[in-house]
Amino acid sequence: MIASSSIVLDSNLRMVAGTDLAYEDLGIDFLRWPDAKLVGNDNIMMLDCWTYEANPPVESNYTKVRYWISKSYLTMIRADGLNAQGQAIKRFTFNSVIEAEDTVVIGEMKVAQLTPGTDVSASRTFVQIDTVVKGSGL
Repeated sequence: MIASSSIVLDSNLRMVAGTDLAYEDLGIDFLRWPDAKLVGNDNIMMLDCWTYEANPPVESNYTKVRYWISKSYLTMIRADGLNAQGQAIKRFTFNSVIEAEDTVVIGEMKVAQLTPGTDVSASRTFVQIDTVVKGSGL
């Protein structure tokens, strides 16, 4: 008998409909990983940012995720999924947010599958959320 939690975990690691996104990416699961640590400051897209790193508590497509939060806007600007060698293999760039009542969600996100050890993208996927309905999961 297969435990239902392992089915969910396996599903989270799969790619969504031929895109560069895994289900764990859509949920931005790394923001809920329990051991995120502030590791420094950086400048991303001409914005002063705090740099965080988080290690997955469960199986993931990434060994670690490094992400940047804008000091002035208090929003995530970019995140890199890293492999076991510490190389970025996927880059998330967050371009806008949408406010709906008391909820804020990502409005536009670019996801690039990177060639390990470079900033060269092998492919890209764009995600745009136009409407947010409270209670819908988006």
